[in-house]
Amino acid sequence: MKRLSTIVSLLLVSFFSIVFLSCHPDEGNGVPDKPESELKGTYNGNATNKANSSDQKPLSMTITSTDNPVAGTYNLNGTSGKLTGSVLGMILSMTFKPDASGTTYNFSGTSDNNASISGTLTGVESSTTVTYTVLVKK
Repeated sequence: MKRLSTIVSLLLVSFFSIVFLSCHPDEGNGVPDKPESELKGTYNGNATNKANSSDQKPLSMTITSTDNPVAGTYNLNGTSGKLTGSVLGMILSMTFKPDASGTTYNFSGTSDNNASISGTLTGVESSTTVTYTVLVKK
């Protein structure tokens, strides 16, 4: 009976050791513990006015950061500026601030596997709040 109890104990210890070792990250194997964001890159597309679909503006965004906070530059219909914000998973929240005077826009949207970004861009143009639907692709 004592021998059976020793065997069962050894089997349990072996089982938990295997589980523990398989769950522990293997450092030095070339795989980073936290994957680097692939959001970084240049995206091109359009911003379409929700109230007037014929009002389309070319939009390019270059995201230069690989993690939070999101940083980069944008060009919306000839107006350049800086973009800043945050990313949570694939959800983006950014502010587009022009280099010179002009409209500051707030962007809310998502990234589709870091191949495209879509969402809404909202700002006040000539005392009127304007919302654009955005779709840009790498």
